[in-house]
Amino acid sequence: MENILKYQRIKGTLPTFEDSQIDKLIGLSVCCADIDSSCIVLGTVDGHVQLIPFMVSRQQFQHDNKRIYQPYPKQRVNNINVTSRSLSRLKASAGVANMHFTIICGFENGNVVILCVDSNDSSAASCKEIICNIGEPLRRTYLLNNFSFLTSCSFLAGTSSGRLLLHTVRYPSVQSSSSSTSSSSSWYSGSSGSASSHSPAPSSLSEGKTTMLFSGANSPVCQIACYYKGSSQAKSTAQWEDDSIVAWADLCTVRIMDIATQTAICYLNAPLGVGVAASIGDGPANVLCPCPCSLFWESESDLLIAWADNFRHVRVMGRELGAAAVTEDRVASEGGVTAATLVEWQVDCLLCGGVFPVDAQHVMSLGYSPAEAGGADLRGTLEMLILEKSSGEVVSSDVLPLHWLPVPSKEGLSGAGPWEYSLLSSFQCRNGSLKDAADWDLRSYSAVFGGDRGKAPLSFVVAPHDLLLARVRDVNDRVSTALQQNDLKAAVEFAKADVTALEHYRFPDLLKAYLLDLLETHCELLAARSTDLSEQQPGADLAVLAASECRRLVGLDPALWEFWITTFIEYQQITALAPLLPLENPRLASQNYNRVLLSLLQQDPESSAAVFLQCVKLWVRRTPAVFDRLAVLASLEQRHAQTDSISSAAYFELPSSWSLLEAQAQLYIAGSEYRKALNCYLSIKVPDSWLRQQSDVTSGEEASQASESLQYRHVFELIEKQGLFSTVSSKIINLVRLSKPLSRRLLVSHVDKLPVQAVASQLAVADKRLLLWYLDAMFCDALEVYSSADNAEWHAKQVELYAEFAPSTPNTSGEGSFCFDFKQRQLSRRYSSPLLRFLQSELPSQALLQQVALPACASHLPRPLFHEMVFVLARLGDPRKALQLHLAELGDLAGAIDFIEEPLLQEKALPQQQSLWEDLVDHCLQRPAQLAQLLDYMGLLSTLNPAKVLARMPANTGGIPQLRRRLLRILQHSQLREFQHAKCSVMLEDDALKLLRQKNQGLRRAIKVTSSLRCSLCSRPLTGENPASDSTEGVVILSSKLGYHRSCYARECNK
Repeated sequence: MENILKYQRIKGTLPTFEDSQIDKLIGLSVCCADIDSSCIVLGTVDGHVQLIPFMVSRQQFQHDNKRIYQPYPKQRVNNINVTSRSLSRLKASAGVANMHFTIICGFENGNVVILCVDSNDSSAASCKEIICNIGEPLRRTYLLNNFSFLTSCSFLAGTSSGRLLLHTVRYPSVQSSSSSTSSSSSWYSGSSGSASSHSPAPSSLSEGKTTMLFSGANSPVCQIACYYKGSSQAKSTAQWEDDSIVAWADLCTVRIMDIATQTAICYLNAPLGVGVAASIGDGPANVLCPCPCSLFWESESDLLIAWADNFRHVRVMGRELGAAAVTEDRVASEGGVTAATLVEWQVDCLLCGGVFPVDAQHVMSLGYSPAEAGGADLRGTLEMLILEKSSGEVVSSDVLPLHWLPVPSKEGLSGAGPWEYSLLSSFQCRNGSLKDAADWDLRSYSAVFGGDRGKAPLSFVVAPHDLLLARVRDVNDRVSTALQQNDLKAAVEFAKADVTALEHYRFPDLLKAYLLDLLETHCELLAARSTDLSEQQPGADLAVLAASECRRLVGLDPALWEFWITTFIEYQQITALAPLLPLENPRLASQNYNRVLLSLLQQDPESSAAVFLQCVKLWVRRTPAVFDRLAVLASLEQRHAQTDSISSAAYFELPSSWSLLEAQAQLYIAGSEYRKALNCYLSIKVPDSWLRQQSDVTSGEEASQASESLQYRHVFELIEKQGLFSTVSSKIINLVRLSKPLSRRLLVSHVDKLPVQAVASQLAVADKRLLLWYLDAMFCDALEVYSSADNAEWHAKQVELYAEFAPSTPNTSGEGSFCFDFKQRQLSRRYSSPLLRFLQSELPSQALLQQVALPACASHLPRPLFHEMVFVLARLGDPRKALQLHLAELGDLAGAIDFIEEPLLQEKALPQQQSLWEDLVDHCLQRPAQLAQLLDYMGLLSTLNPAKVLARMPANTGGIPQLRRRLLRILQHSQLREFQHAKCSVMLEDDALKLLRQKNQGLRRAIKVTSSLRCSLCSRPLTGENPASDSTEGVVILSSKLGYHRSCYARECNK
């Protein structure tokens, strides 16, 4: 796993480790520390207080000379706490806004010393001291936020008996306004001086107000943590916020209290094995907490607890949990506030020094592993740990190389323990830095190549004689690590992701090293392959990879693009970079594109011709022009001219020449020289072997579908759009070689401009197969034009070509297969072939075609085309010979039966058809296998009488398998046919009678006679004014609505 943190030893802040006076070093050993946004304070064993102001930039940690104060010589500083404020509002006359530090120290004698230090003045006068006494030894102090720099301050104090006190003290200058000393603002004034060890200005003990928050449990307080919600502005001691919560720990318990109401919230017992009697090794006698507890408020409700090998995440909540959920670590207070343990896990070492968030999901702490008992090395192992807050999984673990000095004890020298180390984090500062933990995400460190982008924590590891700075590695560190591992790609990726943060490297230099390494490696591989042809070295093309990386990483810098164009040309790998050159944003100078095209022409055509064509297609239509078209065209024409003089035929048959000719055509098209462009395309000489690989599509619809993916479609569109048929008319074979499907569509669609005679005569000279392909296309797609008598010569030629290039054996599946299906009652499938379809057409020259087709089919090798011969013989009036070919040569009984029942033969005389049946029966009687097949068909044939066939069968029928089953089937079919006939006759009679009755009823229906109806003979009205006379005379009305007087109708009938 890649290291997340980097470490830097801060020199000049602690006594030199190589000092020979060990007693002096032990006396200056650091025993406590704290951090604020711009300073670190250290407390030593002999009572020194060191203030180290610092400033952190992206790459440097700058600190001032340390300032040493010694309020009580030879008194151990048990705890130290610091906070800072800007004095720009307090000192308007100052040129810059200096900082004011307030430091609180707790001593063994019960005194609390508050030091007020001006950051711009290191003299003794600039440090003001306030002293108050608690009355018993102090173990922990915590300076609260609700204080004023001009009036008072408050702090929490934890004593050796376990008491927790809240003490408020007023500054002396406020208490004695008539003092001869200057006003309070004089605390921050004074002349500047060099850093030195001195005592602060003397001050008498200050009185204050003390409030006991907890009476103690006979266990010294070892840690205090407080969180205040709301503004951090100065306020009096009585102005508490509503949710001011404090947590403190002694040797056995962690307690949480609400200061606002002085109400206990919950308590948590120490992990198993931790308590008053527990110890680690032989520590100093004054170490009362060998396994200290670490507390940190991550938010106003989230408390992080690290104690021994145990971690807990405790959350303080309101009434929503209810009293029913209260346990040892979930206790409800009287005010309704509760606390619950959200996460708890253990590690395999001791967590010490402090616990702080790294981001919302991770925490960091120091991990201490004691030295083995009885070993020569007394030192334990100290690690910087980054862990998952939810599970305790270790994300990062670094062993810290700290300077170590043995500590004297009764038995001699012993090693330091976990109580000796402190971890400080910028997230614990009181200026709002904790919000950065929510803004920065550790998981994005690996995803974002830039690493630290300003939100990561800044940590310090404090040891008795060492001070380390721990920072998240930034882009410069990651680039350095990648270069050390010789991973140039990773270094470039890191630098590209955060170019603005690079300080030790230049991105162009890293990119140059990366791409040159790829090109040089590629050239070495090519050289190795050329010397050892037997050994194949598979792998990616590194030149292509270098070109793609160049396109991705170079960006918008034209100068860099020009450099890499020159570099790729020098390495002879411009074929990889040329298609990736930018045309916009940025657009390079035209001479760069010219250099690329001309260098491609100078390289091996087999590898560069296709790339040259690709570049020309991409660049030639850009406006304004990307390159000099005329210069490139002149160079290309000169190359073709030199090649023509050497070996023209061989050159234009190479695939590389096709790309160059097409590129030349594209250049001509860009200059509107269409005929020259078409001549370039027609100069491409595709070999016959490649031409035959193109599918011979026989229908116009299939040809249209196949042409969708052909690369020369634009050539045929150019011919149609510009009307270049005169140029094509004499070079049909070259056009067809470009694309047969597209040529088919062009020749069929423009027969008026490309006549059949002109096209067929050229193809006949070149290749008979191409001629047949063209004639078949005309027959399938342009029959109306092709059926003209002027093309009769080509009709006969087409029959000969069909017969010549027909397959040797007919297809045994699909259209050419024959089978009998009793369910479908289908005798056979009709055989089909291109020649047979052509002979079945209604061309005017059919008589000539049949005479030509018969000898052509008979002479076909290695086997005559019998199916086509059967059709021709039937057309020529010789069906008996055709049937003999079916039976003798093809052995196709089903086809013979189908042939006899053809409508063409049924139009002939019935005796001729009967004679064919007799020939078929005679043929089958001599062959038992075919006779058995005939018996299977016999029940379905209405034109063949089964009784006559059975009567002619020989007495010895042992050669017919399953004769009885076949005869029963014939009988069943005959009975079924007779039954169907009888039933159909009955149904016919019933239908006829029903229709007659309907007609009779219709005729008997009355017809209305109106006054407008007249006699068809005399033209008088059929009805008059005298109804009696009309009824006696009577009228005759027909179903056709014609009417007659009865007298007129009788006279007409008598005539």
